[in-house]
Amino acid sequence: MKADRPAKGAPHPGCGSQHPQRFACVLLAAAQPAPAGVKPFIKKHWKPITAAICAAAVAAAVLVPKNSAKPAAASAQYVETRPEKRNIVNSYSADGTITAADTYTVKPMVKGTVLTADFEVGDTVNKGDVRHLRFELPRDDAGRR
Repeated sequence: MKADRPAKGAPHPGCGSQHPQRFACVLLAAAQPAPAGVKPFIKKHWKPITAAICAAAVAAAVLVPKNSAKPAAASAQYVETRPEKRNIVNSYSADGTITAADTYTVKPMVKGTVLTADFEVGDTVNKGDVRHLRFELPRDDAGRR
């Protein structure tokens, strides 16, 4: 027996079948149908399958409507009324202490008696306000004012 031929009745290393002659293996292999199943089909046709999946995804994105806002059902009821005049009252209450930001003590440069003033104790004085104060200066021992 030659080294490249399998023994008679032994399985052939190429196809695994038992046949007496080597050429029969080639004929049997050509006559066998292609392997059936999904995996061999996908392996052979993966490019067109991928293109079809991409095209389907694009078509779905374009053709399927987005979640757009649907108009609300017309179940709202409106009541017509006449306008009326009312007082609007907002009241707020809080506890706390109010302290002035700036306070000044006013002291005269001379001694005297205040005769009239156009303001009261505790009045608010704003910057630029002119207040009048009339006072009498005391007489010194020589009778001068």
